[in-house]
Amino acid sequence: QGTSWLENQTSDFVSAGQGILLAYTGTEKDVTVPDTVRAVGGYAFDGCTTVETVQLPSSLRSIDAFAFSNCINLRQVQIANGLESIGEYAFHWCVSLEQIELPDSVKNVGGHGFSYCRSLRKVRLSQAMTQISNTLFQGCTSLEELQIPDGVQVIYNYAFDGCSQLRKITLPESVEEIGSNAFSGCTALKRLVILNPACRIYD
Repeated sequence: QGTSWLENQTSDFVSAGQGILLAYTGTEKDVTVPDTVRAVGGYAFDGCTTVETVQLPSSLRSIDAFAFSNCINLRQVQIANGLESIGEYAFHWCVSLEQIELPDSVKNVGGHGFSYCRSLRKVRLSQAMTQISNTLFQGCTSLEELQIPDGVQVIYNYAFDGCSQLRKITLPESVEEIGSNAFSGCTALKRLVILNPACRIYD
């Protein structure tokens, strides 16, 4: 970042190594990431205010930290099966993002992954996920309902903090632990079902 090498690149998609997308420098509203890309590097789209839709290839294995953070006009992301991990703050402050569907190939989503996505209404989580990371959906004030997959064992601190429209949620028997403030600020929550009677709930 900030080097003359990067500033002199002529391609909209600046890549290095084995398919690592370092930066998107284009101005298109609808972006299709090339199928040679295996990783969207950290900050690759950070602050790209022109981008509204992104289609990711099946070759993609990881979306790294802060990759799409502050893309304030990003409304839709199409994620192909094959993606394995999403880094911390990857979609932080994507305030126009309306829905997200994670394929079952996704195993890990880092903390703050979708925090303050204020338009996010519909979420489909991967069946391979074993945890809901800390502050993952913090400040998602339009989120009303989502299904926690069987296999999730831990819901970490502040996972749904400030989800003021979240109305109901069921935690499967696999959930063993709920971290502190996991549902703080969920002022519309009317129904919370915990199917594991031995689940630990922290203050």
